[in-house]
Amino acid sequence: MFIPRGFGECSITTKLGRMVYYTAQGEPWDECRSKETLVFLHGFGGGSSAYEWSKVYPAFAAEYQILAPDLIGWGRSDHPARSYTA
Repeated sequence: MFIPRGFGECSITTKLGRMVYYTAQGEPWDECRSKETLVFLHGFGGGSSAYEWSKVYPAFAAEYQILAPDLIGWGRSDHPARSYTA
């Protein structure tokens, strides 16, 4: 998994399992917490994940707090046994 320089992998636990997301961390992004949040959501095709946006979202990090999640069932998030539909 490619994670752009200056970004890190974090996760939260939901009732469906652990959801991984990527966000700016450390210098020079420490002040990002007070900025508007921009969320990058991936598609629902085979192999979809936040990786689809990993070459794009760094360009917005100077002006926005970035969140790029791997939705439940996709990427590095948990894959609970269930029928997934868009």
